[in-house]
Amino acid sequence: MGAIARLLNSVRKIEEETAKELLNETKDTYADKIRASSDMGAIGWLLNSVRKIEEATARSLLHETKDTYADKIGASSDMGAIGWLLYSVREIDKEKETAKELLHETSDSIADKISASIDLWAIIGVLYSVREIEEATARELLHETSDTYAKKINASTDPRAIIELLYSVREIEEATARVLLNQTKDSIADKIRASINLGAIEWLLSRVSEIDKATERGILNQTKDSIVEKIRANTDLVAIGMLLDRVSGIDNEIARGILNQTKDSIADKIRASTDPLPKIWLLKSVRVIEEETAEWLEKETNVE
Repeated sequence: MGAIARLLNSVRKIEEETAKELLNETKDTYADKIRASSDMGAIGWLLNSVRKIEEATARSLLHETKDTYADKIGASSDMGAIGWLLYSVREIDKEKETAKELLHETSDSIADKISASIDLWAIIGVLYSVREIEEATARELLHETSDTYAKKINASTDPRAIIELLYSVREIEEATARVLLNQTKDSIADKIRASINLGAIEWLLSRVSEIDKATERGILNQTKDSIVEKIRANTDLVAIGMLLDRVSGIDNEIARGILNQTKDSIADKIRASTDPLPKIWLLKSVRVIEEETAEWLEKETNVE
């Protein structure tokens, strides 16, 4: 079915009328294929591909096969595919009635799967899909599984997945997100120290700020020395500027301290760069923190 979905998508991108003709000629075979399949990712892709060509056909296909989905979800251990199937059903079922029924039948099973999973991105996808279907069920699901998230975050080495999981929890219930952040803040600081990705660090601090600004400041205090070393080691002027902007927005005194320790390195990076736009961006970020240092850098590097 994955191949069928890809073919339908490819034809639709070339010519929509031909895609509709192809769908009309083959749609009677899809319900049996869905009923026989245990690949929920492929089922989700097929439903979504049909929807993009003709919504009425997608609704009819969903109506013919919806009674099989709860058992498929119960039997599956693929959290990513579960999230994608829920998303596809919701996109077809604009009134969300079918999606809600499916969710009510499977919420206990989904909670067990979330608790057992270590795949943060798959959990994020499921939480998003559930919240889009019914916020009350999303809160119940969060309450049933939230005590497992701190361990998952502590074990993860993916800063972006951690960011998005925290944000997904916050979108469902801010109080639970604050508790989770408090449980994991030291681990998050450790991950910032270990990371060399300035963009991920900036984004992580930004998401933490949306949950609790005081915790963001505390994490910054714990990691400011490592941020100095990361800036010295990095050659991406735009990433350096964005991280300095984030730090300045949290605490301009800390930003000035970091800038004072890295300005010589920043001057070297500006001299080495041949692209004027990143230089301008970085100097703009420096000027927000301290005008005097921005003027010094312009003089040292001959940037006007």
